[in-house]
Parts: sequence; structure tokens; C-alpha cells
Amino acid sequence: MVTKKLSAAFTEDLLCPVCLGLFKDPVMLDCRHLVCKSCIDKVWTSQKPPFFPSQDCRKEFTERKYIIIKASDDMKQKVLRLQPGENAGVSHHEQKRQNLLETRQCMEHEEAVKLFCLEDRKFICHICRVLSEHEGHTFLCPKEAVSMFQGEMETTLASKINHLKKLQGAQKQEISNIQDKAQSLEEHIKSECAKMRKFLWDKEHQLIQQLREESRKILEKMERKLSSIERMKEEVQKQISGIQSNAKDEDPLLFLTDLMDEGKRRQASESQPASVVVSGNLSLGVYKGPLQYKVWREMLSAISLGLSHLTVDQKTAHHNPVLLKKLTSIKHSRVKQLSDSPERYDSSLSVQGSLGVASGRHYWEVEVENKTEWSVGVTRQARNRRGQFDMNPQDGYWAIVLNSGNEYWAQDSAPKDLRLTMQPKTIGVYLDYEGGQVSFYNADNMSHLYTFTNTFTEAPLYPFFSPYNNRCQNVEPLKMFHLKLPKF
Repeated sequence: MVTKKLSAAFTEDLLCPVCLGLFKDPVMLDCRHLVCKSCIDKVWTSQKPPFFPSQDCRKEFTERKYIIIKASDDMKQKVLRLQPGENAGVSHHEQKRQNLLETRQCMEHEEAVKLFCLEDRKFICHICRVLSEHEGHTFLCPKEAVSMFQGEMETTLASKINHLKKLQGAQKQEISNIQDKAQSLEEHIKSECAKMRKFLWDKEHQLIQQLREESRKILEKMERKLSSIERMKEEVQKQISGIQSNAKDEDPLLFLTDLMDEGKRRQASESQPASVVVSGNLSLGVYKGPLQYKVWREMLSAISLGLSHLTVDQKTAHHNPVLLKKLTSIKHSRVKQLSDSPERYDSSLSVQGSLGVASGRHYWEVEVENKTEWSVGVTRQARNRRGQFDMNPQDGYWAIVLNSGNEYWAQDSAPKDLRLTMQPKTIGVYLDYEGGQVSFYNADNMSHLYTFTNTFTEAPLYPFFSPYNNRCQNVEPLKMFHLKLPKF
């Protein structure tokens, strides 16, 4: 303990006030202070006039003069020998880190960096500390800087943890939403397919019952004939037995006479042969043939029972379209066809359907064959018919369009290129009001084109159509059909 205190006392007297390390080639200034020769040389090189770089003594000198102290190396070694336990217990790794820290040098003064300037947020050497650019700054030792930055880092990371927890919760909710949606859609698929399976089961049951009834009637006739044949067989067998018995007992002349008379009577009574077999044929063409196609056509017919013409609302039509076939189709005319009205589209060659949808599920089809431009979709009532408007959900439109003959786009908030490889002849539009869904299909093969999702709070919604201008090949009309979804 005494040795340690003695070492500390000696060490304090052997520390350079500039680098705070043990003196290396110490010199004495006129103010009687000791300092490392290299330290004072660097300070005096960068500062004018020369002064002593200490907070306690900043004496200025008229000239650069000092006295070299020769005995300091021996004294320093003695002090180091008085500190045998100073590095005891320090691991190799810690010693290596300490050595690495001590060898880091200031790029400007080539001195070890041992302080951290809080204001400038950088490590500095002891010469940097006494320069005017750091005057009034707060300095920390590396451990203090580490403690401060550790606290800041922990606060930052804690904030990041909270943010990640929120993201985690949000992501879990999204996963749950998708799982719930997938389950709901799975139940919907099962329900719709169950209806079709019931239709097929009913058709199968109907055909089998029909076949069984037809075969039962034919078999009844055959069974009656079979019973009749068996009775006749028994009767003939009895006759044979009687003949055999009479042949033994009666006079041959009388027996032969009776036998010949009986033969004549039998021949006269059996003008129709008793050996005719009752035959029958099942309706083979009903039960065997293109049965799958026949049943499919019946199912298609059941669905198509709800297919009817979808009419347009003439009072909303642009004044140039020509409305054809009792308002079930529309095309553009170069000649003004309708008078001006506040309810008409005045800049867009468009029209709304007369069907207002405020609930339920609906499907309709629009024939677009041989057209190079068109728009088909759904719109809110009386939304943006006057002047120029954007055809997107923000403005109350959910639509797809064809431009330039082969460019198909979904008019979403950001237009989506559909990149179709097959040109549809008919577009199918599905609207689920409560489900907030508008889906488009290539009705030729029912392949899905695009789906919009929204919460429909403004009732009702209306079909929307635009045949576009009559340019060259774009002369065909749009034809509309409404399909009431079957319940089977």
C-alpha cells in the first residue's frame, strides 16, 4: 500500500502537463515547469507567441528556450518498477485493446489521442486540447465518452426496439388478416362448388331414376311374358304325361283317333306361335353419348336463364353516342345526336348504365370485339360527368381501358399495365357491393384480368361504358348483357 502511494506521488511529478503521460525527453522552461521536449516544440510551432500550455500557467516567453533534463529516464524506470501490480489481472485481450488505443495517433500532431472533445465529437491529442479551436470545450476520457455514447446508443436502440415491436405487431396483424381472408375465400369456394356439386348430384340422381323407371317397365313386360311361358310349359308337360298314361290304358285305335283329333284342334288354335319373346330397348342415346357435354349445356342453360340485356341511362350519355337496340348497345357518332343536359358527360364519350347497385353481387358482360379503344367499369352516381376528370378510384371510377388496339390498362390510383397476351372479345364485370370488390374477366375463358377493392359507402353504383371515338377500325358498338348469379 505504501509502495502504491509512493508510486502515485512520484508519478504525478513525472507527468507531462501537455500529453499527461510520463515525461519523454523532459525539458524545463523559464517558468520552472517541466514538459516533454516534443510536446513543447509542437505547441510553440503552432502557437505565437510561445507560452506554457497549461491551465495553471500560460506564461508567455520572449524566446523559445528550455533546459534539457538528463536524469529523467532513470527516474521514470524506477517509478515503473514501483508499479508491478498496475497491469495485474488485465487480460491479454484488454491489454491488446489498451495498446491499440495508445498507439492511435493524431493525424495533425502525430501524438496519441487520449481525450474526446464533446463539442466536436472527435478524439484529440493533448496538443489539440490546448489549441484555441478547442478553447472552452468539454473533454472526456475515453471511458467517459464510451459511457456517454453507450447511454445514447441504448436509448436509440430502445426506441428502435419499440418501433420494431410496433412493426412486429402490425406484421402479425397483416398475417392474421391474410389468414382470415384466405379462410373466408376458401369457404366461399367450397360453398360455390357445393352448389355446382348439388346440381350435378341432382342431375345424376334424376338420370339414374329415369333409367331405373324405364328399365322397370320393360322388365315388367318381360317378366309377365316369362311367367306366361312357364305356365304354357307346365301345361304342355301335363299333356305329355296324359298322353303317356292314355297310351298304356286305351285301345290303340281309339287312342290314335283321339290323338289325331287333338292335334288338329291344337294346330287350329295356335295360329300365332307361342314362342315369340318380348324384347325391349333402353333409350341408349339418353344415358350414353356426350353425357358430360349434355349436362354441362344444361348447367350453362341454368346459368344463362339470368342473362338479360343491360340498358344504359340515356340522360347521362354524351350527346354524340348513338344508342342502339333499345338502349342495350352504344357507339360513337360524328354527328350530335342528343340535346345538351346538365346530367350528360360533356367531355368524355361515356354513359352510365341504368342498373343501380346498392347491395348484393352482380355480374354483367360487355362485347368489345373488333374495337381498338374502349372503357368499361363501375362509377358512383353523378360523379364528375362535367369537364375533364381522372378515371380512377379517387374520382369514383373503377375501370379498365383499351388504347391503341393492344394496350390494356387498369385505371387504379397508379395505372396498371395488364400486359394481356390474348385480346378479349367480351369483358366480364363482377361487383360485390358489401365485399367491396370490382373484378374484371376475359369472359371468353373467364380468366381474371384485375381486381379493385374499396369500401363502398355511396349508394348506388352504376355500370360505366365508353365506346371512344369512331376512328377507322373502332366503329363497332359496345353491347351489354346482365347476368343474375344463379343459386342452383
